[in-house]
Amino acid sequence: MKPWGRGSHSDGDGFFLNSPLAAFVFDRNGCILHWNPAATATFGWKESEVIGRRLPIVPQHSQEEFGRLMQHVLAGNRLTGFEAVRQRKDGTPIAVRISSAPFRSVIGEIIGVLAMIEDLSVTRSLERSIAETDRLLAALVDASPVAIIVADPELRIRIWNAAAEQMYGWTAAEVVGQPIETIATTAAGFLLSNLSAAGEPSQGPSAVVVDKRRDGTKFFTWPAAAVIDAGQSRVATMALVRDVSQQVEAERAAVQASEELRALSLRTMEVMENERVRISREIHDDLGQLLTGVMFDLAALKNAAGHDTVAAARLDHATATIQSALASVRRIAADLRPPLLDALGLNAATQMEMATFQERTGIECNLSLCDEELGIGGDAATAVYRILQEALTNAGRHADARSVDVRMRQRNGTFYLEIRDDGNGIDPARRRAGSLGLIGMRERAAGIGGELRIEPGRPRGTVVTLVVPLEKPPGAPLPPSPEASR
Repeated sequence: MKPWGRGSHSDGDGFFLNSPLAAFVFDRNGCILHWNPAATATFGWKESEVIGRRLPIVPQHSQEEFGRLMQHVLAGNRLTGFEAVRQRKDGTPIAVRISSAPFRSVIGEIIGVLAMIEDLSVTRSLERSIAETDRLLAALVDASPVAIIVADPELRIRIWNAAAEQMYGWTAAEVVGQPIETIATTAAGFLLSNLSAAGEPSQGPSAVVVDKRRDGTKFFTWPAAAVIDAGQSRVATMALVRDVSQQVEAERAAVQASEELRALSLRTMEVMENERVRISREIHDDLGQLLTGVMFDLAALKNAAGHDTVAAARLDHATATIQSALASVRRIAADLRPPLLDALGLNAATQMEMATFQERTGIECNLSLCDEELGIGGDAATAVYRILQEALTNAGRHADARSVDVRMRQRNGTFYLEIRDDGNGIDPARRRAGSLGLIGMRERAAGIGGELRIEPGRPRGTVVTLVVPLEKPPGAPLPPSPEASR
């Protein structure tokens, strides 16, 4: 027999010495003949400590078992994959898997046992870690508020969590192992069955969709799907489905409330505008006529006073006061409802408003009108005029502007109004929160089917743009302002 040990270079020696598994040979009496480095690493004994001694790795309580195993191998049998507990040099137990075979002399006589030992402690630790991870993952999947549905490559359901049970009405026991067609009417089934090999849905929902439960009732979901693969092969396909019925209903309620509030706002503006017209007319007609009558009476009294200079002077003062009051009446009536808007249209009313604004504030006003008659009137003209008034008021009151440019255009069936000032610009917080004036401007624009944009000017100031389609097809987007590139 050729001994295995350091300095031996045969293939057998190399395999024995370089094996990653602990390997050793012991004779019929259990005394160690050979001991490789992996055995030292596994059990802690050096080769010099064990050669010639009985095998020290067998605990006392396993001696009888060891004896039976040794006799089994010495009888010419092999032992493969036998799991047992052995001990290290420090006395700590170690789980091992043993494979052994008879060790023969050069003439074929069985003289001992060759054993290969696999350390199971790392494997068992890894198995425990994997098992713990599996339990944790299963708990997370089951606790998820989102329905998690996993199908294998043959599109048979493998995972169906508690949220899926509650959402769709099928229990996991009913669907696991079944083809995905079991729930093919639902968004999850549709996604899974139509997922392409590349992992992208070839068709199917990508946002909120109407889904269906087992009992046929409908609800709203937000589904998503993904492929779980290993290299080039698909391992599974997963669908995540969130029940968004409450959110959809809340959004619908919010939209409905917004629409009702907008309708109320528009109705309030309409009532206010009608009241403005009524009050303006009454002030202009009734109060104006009364004041005019008083002036005639004062003129008659002045003639009757003859040469009484004191009375004549007092009557002249009263007449001047009445004339001033009459001018105030006309101004108030015009502020409530400019007569030019009804009599001559939006162009004339705009010119008068800007001239009055410039005279009152000292801010330079420039107006650019198209030559053609604007095809906007009635309630739409009133809304445009009120938006112009509010924008001018903001420029004078908040922006510290020195000039205001107003352009009105009509092109391709669309009306454009642009109001540009050179002031400090609108406060972003005020624009986000929306003052009552800004809200009113937007509501007036929406009430005539238009869109209002309030943006920073360049290099400074604020630009208010109103776009109103005069003949807007249903569902068509609003065109950009022709001044947008300025």
